[in-house]
Amino acid sequence: MASVFVKFNRKLKRIESRKSHSWWWDSHISPKNSKWLEENLEQMDLYVKRMLKLIEEDADSFAKKAEMYYEKRPELINLVEEFYRMYRSLAERYDHVTGEIRKSIPSDLQSQSSGISDIGSEPPSTMSSPDQQPSRLKSGPRAAGFDVFLGGGTEFYNKEGDELSTVDSESEIDDSSDSAVQNDEEEEGLRQKIIELEVELQKVKEKLQVQEEENNGSYFKKGCDEKCEAHDTIIAKYEEELGVAKEKIRLSEEEISRLMIELQKYDSLGELDLRCQSLEEDLRRAKAGEAEIEELKKTLDALQQKYDILRAEKDDLNENISALSAELSLKDDLIDQMSHHLHQLHMEHVNLIAAAEGARKSADKLRSRIKELEREVERKQNIIVEGAEEKREAIRQLCFSLEHYRNGYHRLREVVVGHKRMAVTAA
Repeated sequence: MASVFVKFNRKLKRIESRKSHSWWWDSHISPKNSKWLEENLEQMDLYVKRMLKLIEEDADSFAKKAEMYYEKRPELINLVEEFYRMYRSLAERYDHVTGEIRKSIPSDLQSQSSGISDIGSEPPSTMSSPDQQPSRLKSGPRAAGFDVFLGGGTEFYNKEGDELSTVDSESEIDDSSDSAVQNDEEEEGLRQKIIELEVELQKVKEKLQVQEEENNGSYFKKGCDEKCEAHDTIIAKYEEELGVAKEKIRLSEEEISRLMIELQKYDSLGELDLRCQSLEEDLRRAKAGEAEIEELKKTLDALQQKYDILRAEKDDLNENISALSAELSLKDDLIDQMSHHLHQLHMEHVNLIAAAEGARKSADKLRSRIKELEREVERKQNIIVEGAEEKREAIRQLCFSLEHYRNGYHRLREVVVGHKRMAVTAA
């Protein structure tokens, strides 16, 4: 299916980009010169891409496929109808353009192409005999190379109709692809022949114009008729192919109608599909439930292992908590002691402030005591220097005591000095 639409898109691009060999091709047929045709081709490309996207989507299960079918079926039908509507519009436009081209052919081309028949919208199904050629010569003029448009255009629309019928007929994909390739080859051959004939007719036109200047107008018509009769057999063959192409278009329309009827029949099977979908969903849920139970068992085992690990970790944490609690209790006791000591220091500070004189006397005593202690420390330091290792601890204790007394001395000194200042201020 995808390959057919890809070839269809390539066909459109090749038709758009092909340079014509006749004046009327660029002025009436080229998408670049026809905004309406260009917009229709772009819209058809868009519809083709959307249809390909809908067709190529797949699902994992039958239920999912059925759900996608019922969801996308209306959109796909709508795209097919729009595609067919554009196809019919292009066909009508084609018939209209052919009529306009016949009306707009110049008089000099009418004289040179008087031997070419006008096929109109209903071409003959069989080749015309030589006896029928004179009547066909009088039916109407046609521009040189006009069969290029007829052959390529009808075959293009014929292929378009055939490819539309493959949207819901997956079993005919390979045959359609082979037929599209074969038709492309045949079309290229026909176009090459028509181009050669067109060049030859152009040469004949030039010769006839020269002869028309030299001779009478009747002689010119006679030479043109002879040249046109020489190519009438080939043109009749193209007309027959055009009739076959239109017959294929008609068959394609019938195929589209048949497919639309089949799509309507599928609606009656909707209830059965829904029931099958429900049963399949129940089966899927049951299997999913079994798988979920097995998964839950595995999960339970894993959770049991995690529980054992967590319980061991909990025991370790309890031990750590007990140790931390004991340490916290010791720190609380230390905090209480420090608080009590701080309270005592505060009371001592208050007493020192209240009893400045006693503090001063105590300071004197402390000074004398400090001097004695300093002498004692000096003496002990000498002993420690000369003594053994066991006396070092005593020295450290004495140093601590000395530092303590010094701190006390400094504090007392600061208290005394502060008291003096207060006394001076009060005086």
